[in-house]
Amino acid sequence: MSVIREKIIYLANIRLPTEKAHGIQVAKMCEALAEQGLEVELMAPNRLNSIKDDIFNYYGIKKNFILNKLPCIDLISRAAWLGRIAYWVEALSFAWSVKKHLKDFSGSIYTRELGNIAFLGPNNRITYEAHNLPKRPNALYRHWLKKINNLAVITRGLKDDFIALGFSAERILVAPDAVDLKVFSISDSKIYCRKRLNLPLNRRIVLYAGHLYDWKGADTLLGAAKLLPECLLIFVGGTNVDVANFRKKAQSNQAENGLIVGHRPAGEIPAYLCAADVLVLPNSAKSTISARYTSPLKLFEYMASRRPIIASDLPSLREILTEEIAIFFKPDDSQSLAEGIKSSFDNPAVAAKKAETAYLKAQNYTWDKRAEEIINFLKIVN
Repeated sequence: MSVIREKIIYLANIRLPTEKAHGIQVAKMCEALAEQGLEVELMAPNRLNSIKDDIFNYYGIKKNFILNKLPCIDLISRAAWLGRIAYWVEALSFAWSVKKHLKDFSGSIYTRELGNIAFLGPNNRITYEAHNLPKRPNALYRHWLKKINNLAVITRGLKDDFIALGFSAERILVAPDAVDLKVFSISDSKIYCRKRLNLPLNRRIVLYAGHLYDWKGADTLLGAAKLLPECLLIFVGGTNVDVANFRKKAQSNQAENGLIVGHRPAGEIPAYLCAADVLVLPNSAKSTISARYTSPLKLFEYMASRRPIIASDLPSLREILTEEIAIFFKPDDSQSLAEGIKSSFDNPAVAAKKAETAYLKAQNYTWDKRAEEIINFLKIVN
């Protein structure tokens, strides 16, 4: 006898596959929700994409859910000079396609963007996974928010601000991001990974993996380069434009011990983390998304990699990190960051113990556990 599985539609208005972290998060969550027994259909816009690989190969995930690419007016790829107009045309055209495809569907919908539900009626149970909140939510945002049955947010800071906006606390789940332990808990040695990546074997390596947006704080680590002449500072990630600008900045700052690698395939990232002596989370305190809202994927990947973590002392990061598993520094302060890095090298036994404690805590933050928690929450509130 076949078992009828409950179906959930996951809406993601993003280019898939994408080199950006949100693509990994969406793919891993769809895989994990399907592993929990749900029938998962991921709906995304059919946009132009320079990445020709399919989502399952690109992210190394099981083909246990359906990917349905819907029509949209993709001015983002064809007329980027239109700026926000291009974005809104694409977003609303995708939302209209969602409405047409879901006209006879009355089950659970999970979305990462509020605009995806712009044209949906009241027949669905909608869960919105929020990663940010506008500083001043306008009338349209508030209107869309009223369509939401439940919220899954990635930090307590977000939960507090949605409650202040009038959303019921009982219908909000705090679900931080997660990590695939099989991918990042690799057994290869540091030396092996350095040889594989053509990195120096006898140099102290301090590494940052992530984008180069201002609020990510990579500039703070770059500013610490001159204070750490014995170290090689490696930056992995970033768009082509951001990487080019960051290299110019490094040159003007005479950061000769900085190596800006740029974007690398997802399969190489575990080796880069393994090759490092120290991993840095330099988020800025100047942005609300950084200080209160972010739950960085690289935070959990760092924890799974068993390397000492040097992190900005921010409420968002303190929701996961403690003094027992990380060394904190004053945000946006290159001198304080350099001192934190030096402390890790000066006290290797203490740093190693923190790294091992972080690894043990990472066992609680897997995609499967996150999916199970979200499903159980939805069963309760629905």
